[in-house]
Amino acid sequence: MLARRTLTVGSVAMDAGHTVIVFRRKGGRTDRLPVPPRVRALLEPLLDDRAPGEPLLVREGGGPFDRWRTTTALRRAATAGVDPAKLTPHTARATAATLALDAGVPLAGVQELLGHASPVTTQRYNRGRRKLDSHAAYRMGRRRLTRRLPFEDEAGFSMTPPHAKTWSQRGRTPVVRVRGRSRRRISIAALTCYKPGRRSRLIYRPRHDDGRRDGRKGFSWRDYRDLLIAAHQQLGGPIVLVWDNLNVHKAADLQKFTEARDWLTIYYLPPYAPGLNPVEEIWSLLRRGWLSNVASVALNTSSSASGAAYGTSSTAANS
Repeated sequence: MLARRTLTVGSVAMDAGHTVIVFRRKGGRTDRLPVPPRVRALLEPLLDDRAPGEPLLVREGGGPFDRWRTTTALRRAATAGVDPAKLTPHTARATAATLALDAGVPLAGVQELLGHASPVTTQRYNRGRRKLDSHAAYRMGRRRLTRRLPFEDEAGFSMTPPHAKTWSQRGRTPVVRVRGRSRRRISIAALTCYKPGRRSRLIYRPRHDDGRRDGRKGFSWRDYRDLLIAAHQQLGGPIVLVWDNLNVHKAADLQKFTEARDWLTIYYLPPYAPGLNPVEEIWSLLRRGWLSNVASVALNTSSSASGAAYGTSSTAANS
């Protein structure tokens, strides 16, 4: 993308704690491009003991690696089946725009990265801040980090236990006595978290409903917000969340919260596809195992049974 001008050693500088490449765009305007840490490590050998005016990249003969050499190198690197005649420096710009948009960079950020005067020009790519801290280059670099992959789902359990097969004396049908007409129930939102090479984890958040008619039955967007914050703190890194299309998941306030967190990426499951969510298996195990035929006299008893069923590898999110 910077092949239009020959970069020198002096083009690499420090600005507000960031390593940047200073270059000129069309029309002579000076701009800065942040350098991610991995790229900085590759540039360091090229900067040692060299004068600021020397070309940053040189070819075998010692001459500068200009735009024409860049085009030649790009065509040589073309994979089999690609017509080298169709590869130009603009191909690299289009690739950078596509990767940035795929990484979740807003259109305005890609416009700044490419130096377009109008967002209409950027929109033509159809593949999708000004501050260096949130520049597109860093977002593209973080995209390669290994992230936790949590799946989320919620379920409700009433004071009436689910029925399941059990042992009894011959000729005697087992009976579970429960309190009648109880509206009380417990709702649980759970995250099953996966990361390559690590043991999976379970993070859950219970919510008690005492049966009042004016009380909220399910989780609010604030409950999901607090659950995600707790998961981020306990997992200690960026996460890619997968959950369904529940209307609360798409609440405007929750959308604003998630869009402002660069450590959080969200994907939505297709409608009517519970088999793709592993948390559904947990609910099935609870209903067929620990909670089957169990008559709870209080909500905290049911909550304790659910927590015991999750086992030692689970963590309750702070309420």
